[in-house]
Amino acid sequence: MDVDMGCVPRVITDTRMLFTRDAVGKMWGWSDAGWGGDWLDTYHNDEKMKPYGWKTVYESHGPCLTDYKSDGWYMTNDMKIGIDVSSCVRSFRSDDHTRTLISLSYLFHSDFETSRCSFFSMGGAGDLYTPFVAYGCRDGLTEELRVDEDLEINTYFVERLELKGSPPWFVGFPGQELLDGKSWAKGFRALIIRKYLGIFNNKQYTNPSISLLSVNRTEQVKANLNLLLSPPSDVEMIRHGDSVIFEVEWITLPKKAADYYGPNEAFRSHLLQHPNSWRTIHQEAIQNDLQVGVSGGVLKCNYPVIIQATDESCVEVTFEELIAENPNYSRVPIRFEGLRSRKFALYQMMQNGDEQRFSPEVHGNDYWQTDYEVNNGYSLSFNITLDASKPKWLLRKCEDKK
Repeated sequence: MDVDMGCVPRVITDTRMLFTRDAVGKMWGWSDAGWGGDWLDTYHNDEKMKPYGWKTVYESHGPCLTDYKSDGWYMTNDMKIGIDVSSCVRSFRSDDHTRTLISLSYLFHSDFETSRCSFFSMGGAGDLYTPFVAYGCRDGLTEELRVDEDLEINTYFVERLELKGSPPWFVGFPGQELLDGKSWAKGFRALIIRKYLGIFNNKQYTNPSISLLSVNRTEQVKANLNLLLSPPSDVEMIRHGDSVIFEVEWITLPKKAADYYGPNEAFRSHLLQHPNSWRTIHQEAIQNDLQVGVSGGVLKCNYPVIIQATDESCVEVTFEELIAENPNYSRVPIRFEGLRSRKFALYQMMQNGDEQRFSPEVHGNDYWQTDYEVNNGYSLSFNITLDASKPKWLLRKCEDKK
């Protein structure tokens, strides 16, 4: 990401794959799922608003959970018209595919025409072929559309369409091809919208709206769409004091099981059944829409799971409504904050009532993460797998130096 646009005129730059073979089967090489994306894109009196005054803080660095926050403004060149922006970006250790979680909030301090405004966008590469687009909600697929070929540049294939149903919503490009002449590993992209609340002209909007815009493309590309998170269709002007808050998850996926060389057999099995499919996007959307119960702490976020500990000896976490027939194949990040000591261990409650200590090591003494913040003490981060038959986890204080 290039949050202050110091190198390119977009916030989101390279989009990579994880554990995906290239065209000749090589592992651990370069990968690409389509360059580019952006946060707020809007104009005031024909002047594009630009980022100013960004301040960034890392709350944790990884490897289990990277978490950083940036605040700033989008402003006119004379700095008289501004929009407050707050963001949180998170990424974490995975063994299936790549995820980036982005939370954004905008507070507008002037009036803006909605005809030249998007809150978030996916896309920017001219050599990207997008023959299909699929979108839906928690209940499944709403529609999968074949994109008109040779659609005129800067015209809408879909304009300010409200996504119906319950969150999380999703939009993706199964069948995507990157026609750049390179043999790099390639996959396809999707966006999951986990939360959305817009307040425009004193009216609340809880379902997001999207647009699909035909953009510049190379000669061999017949269809190339950018995905835009747009203002609602009945809002002609964004007024002073209006706001929008949302959480999205940007994912990149291998097209088929043969492309994936990672260790996650459940994910490989899913790809065998559903190659190059919207079902993989939907699976990611619903499997990590977690219902979490906490004893001995306060739940701050359900995905990633972030808990402020209140009990000095034990925090109990229960993952509710897990479905055995639809198992979660991803690793779920969980962070415990506010600990007075780093000497805690994580245990999983087994079906017979025994407690099994969680051991994430692959090569010995790796994949652990401890952070310290002067005003909130220690935090411990883990990446766990969920099982409907063993939904309870315990963080216990111990004297183990590990």
